[in-house]
Amino acid sequence: MKTTIKTSHSEIIFNIEVDDFNSFESLNALADVYLDLTHQIDENLSKHNVKVEYGTLTYSIDVITPEGLVDEETVFSKFVGNSTLEAKAVNFISNANMWCRANEANIWQDDENPLAENAAYLLCLHDLKYIPLYIELLLQNDLDHEVYQNDHIAALIEKHGICRNIVTLLAHRVGGACGQWGMDQVGQYQDQLLEYFEEHSEHRSLFLATGVKSVFDQYMGYQLWFEPIRVLANVIQDEKERADWLNEQQEHAEVHFGSIDFD
Repeated sequence: MKTTIKTSHSEIIFNIEVDDFNSFESLNALADVYLDLTHQIDENLSKHNVKVEYGTLTYSIDVITPEGLVDEETVFSKFVGNSTLEAKAVNFISNANMWCRANEANIWQDDENPLAENAAYLLCLHDLKYIPLYIELLLQNDLDHEVYQNDHIAALIEKHGICRNIVTLLAHRVGGACGQWGMDQVGQYQDQLLEYFEEHSEHRSLFLATGVKSVFDQYMGYQLWFEPIRVLANVIQDEKERADWLNEQQEHAEVHFGSIDFD
């Protein structure tokens, strides 16, 4: 296994050449490289004089086999189902999340993919228990330039159906993980949510509380846009109850925000 590095002022690319892309030994060694590279992001940036610009860093980890470049989704599809490799994938994703949170910056694999997003998506497709980790990744990245996240979330819903973890994911899709298409996506699943909440009213409360907190966290320090709160309220079918709930959220918002945009 050989690693070469290319850099520019705000980009660092690690090319990892592997001959064997199938054995556990090779995949385990590759997983360790992912861990090392994401554990030492700041050190690598300093060493190679790469800067974070405008809150954005491209930190590409490219795996190259004799057949050519292998994308992150294909790499981590090899990890799924093996407890050792899955645990290392979780640590890789957590490392990326922690760096973003500590630096208040976005980290990208390439122009279209946040680093570790495909890895987190594949883990979630395999097991719902990874959804909170995926939500954390979405919250740490710039979804105003989302490309595949809408499709990934749709695939997760197709695989797992509406359930507690999916409800939480969709709640954040109105708030901090809204991006370009979040509110539209929640609207697409409104009928399924309403049907689900008829039998799981406690999860409707979870959806509303999680969504409001996510929206407030997203806009804290800025003018609050109230439309996402209205989108959340669409799961309240009784008109009076919905109106009362919206008034309550407006009162809470007026306490925390100096200005509210109701348009």
